[in-house]
Amino acid sequence: MSKKDTRLVFFIAFVMFGLLLSVQFKSILKVNSKKLSVENKIVLYKDQLEAEKEKTKYLEEQISLAEKDRENLLNELIESQGDEYLLALKEKLDRTNLIAGLTDVKGPGIIIELDDAPGRNPDNPFEDPNDLIIHEPDILTILNELKKLGAQAISINGERLVSTSEQICAGPTILINNKRYPVPYVISVIGDPEMLYNGISESFIVYILRSYRIRVDIKKSNEVIIPKYEYLQKDIVGEGTLK
Repeated sequence: MSKKDTRLVFFIAFVMFGLLLSVQFKSILKVNSKKLSVENKIVLYKDQLEAEKEKTKYLEEQISLAEKDRENLLNELIESQGDEYLLALKEKLDRTNLIAGLTDVKGPGIIIELDDAPGRNPDNPFEDPNDLIIHEPDILTILNELKKLGAQAISINGERLVSTSEQICAGPTILINNKRYPVPYVISVIGDPEMLYNGISESFIVYILRSYRIRVDIKKSNEVIIPKYEYLQKDIVGEGTLK
């Protein structure tokens, strides 16, 4: 092969190599551009989420203020009119709100704290990890036992349970009233402390949970405070007492 032919071959090879480098470089730029675009979207969505949270917080505060104003106006109206019929309606409304879980309550009862097992047992290599964590059916069974024992009001991690409340297992957490909570789960219960304590301590579900080393701590309390059901707002208004 002559020098001219050799130079031509090298020239074509360098041209092809340059084209390959160009294509590769453009591909890298395209991929990086896509990554950057995704990251920008994530940042944008996070900003939008924070903005919505702030908006929700503001609306919750407005609802709370409106509820306070409504309560004050109703009390002023009753005081100024001295109408026994209005007073009876107000008492009926307060009692209805108390039963429906729309007001804070306090009274004697028990507090139950549930937490996952501390870890796998090294002496039992066949231990199922799923047995070491608390699941939705476990909590539902405990709640049903508490209701059978005469529980008057129940909350989980500060979330008041009403007839529409759901406890949904979501991986290592549960959703209560559309809010996500991890372990430990603190169940506050108002009712007869002795009956609740003895009944739940001796229940089959607690025996099973403890056999899997899931931590179950139960204690009696002279004053258990359970907040009202927060359908929208987080601010707590009003207080009642269950006896």
